[in-house]
Amino acid sequence: MAREPRSVEAHVALGHFLLTQNDVAGAERALKTAADLAPVGAAARLRLADFYLLLHDPQQARGILAEITEKAPDFVPAWRRLAEIALAEGKLDESQKALDAVVRKSPADVDARFLRGRVHLARRETTLAIQEFQTVLKAEPRLAPARYQLALAQLQAGNVQRRPRLSSRRPAPWPSSSR
Repeated sequence: MAREPRSVEAHVALGHFLLTQNDVAGAERALKTAADLAPVGAAARLRLADFYLLLHDPQQARGILAEITEKAPDFVPAWRRLAEIALAEGKLDESQKALDAVVRKSPADVDARFLRGRVHLARRETTLAIQEFQTVLKAEPRLAPARYQLALAQLQAGNVQRRPRLSSRRPAPWPSSSR
């Protein structure tokens, strides 16, 4: 790291290390340096936005992400992160707009589809939410959060399937071991 002080990866690693040492100011400096050295559509800039989210400063993160999406509109992770922030703040239209941009660029993006399902669920558009979660589960059948959100959407839609009762009789007592 000392040999290549202008290395983006070195500054990102330094930022992460400084965070583990609770040196927030040092971590911010290292991550800002990495972001300044990296191209606009690079993961280092996304790491800086994540750092600000970690500090509960979504406005700073949003500013960085807006710059990324403006200058590198094909960098899908920035659009997804903008959608996550908007969804967390209850700005459903803003989140939907960002997710639509992602799905236009990458229709098979499971994360974007999952978030779109959550937006539809928040809007009480249960049919659309169910469709999105089913699309996610076709691609990732074992994704537990998608199964959970699908169940919530089905409950919201009133599609409750109860388990059939096996018997209306009380179970027999445990058989005695004496013969």
